[in-house]
Amino acid sequence: MFRLRLVLASLALIFATTAAVAFSDGPSPQTLAFDIRRHDETIGRHVMVISQRPGRVEVTTDVDVKVSIFGLTAYRFTQRGSEIWEHDRLKRLSMVADDDGTKHVIEAEATAGGLRITADGKTIQHAAIPPATLWHPLPATTTQVLDPADGTINTVTVRDLGLESVSVRGQPVQARHWRWVGEYGRDVWYDAGGRLVQVYIRGDDGSDIFYVLK
Repeated sequence: MFRLRLVLASLALIFATTAAVAFSDGPSPQTLAFDIRRHDETIGRHVMVISQRPGRVEVTTDVDVKVSIFGLTAYRFTQRGSEIWEHDRLKRLSMVADDDGTKHVIEAEATAGGLRITADGKTIQHAAIPPATLWHPLPATTTQVLDPADGTINTVTVRDLGLESVSVRGQPVQARHWRWVGEYGRDVWYDAGGRLVQVYIRGDDGSDIFYVLK
């Protein structure tokens, strides 16, 4: 899932996909721009733009990662896409990713029975689940997520580790720490307004990768 691969960049129950997704108060759109850092080196960026109007939230994702060794590109990952939520329910997701030369096209659309997912031309009908696009917290009841980079379904257990002080733009911020345990492991921190402020990923090579909010 991360051969150094980073995905976004997040709901296996209907409750999970209908949980409130309102973003923190403020002007719309709001932009979250993260540097992706590994071994104290910036290896990429992850930008999310959240636009809101009554009953609707639109989120665009732009990820670009490049790992170089001795001046040569050892790994490259890019992802572009968007998701639409209407009345607190995921309506549509569209993503295109290039994982070091392996290309993926993922589409998901809400149906009466859950979610229709098309990944690289293959379509399945699945119960409503959240995309693991990180920008807002997953409900604690979540047991599965949709990997927005390749369209696979991954099992997770969501743990609330409580409030912690994290450094955001050089200032201490109280943020709630959530740990996603399982096939799509992540540690994510959200401030009091539900804004993503930090991400930690353990790379397949054992390296520590952090998202640092710019």
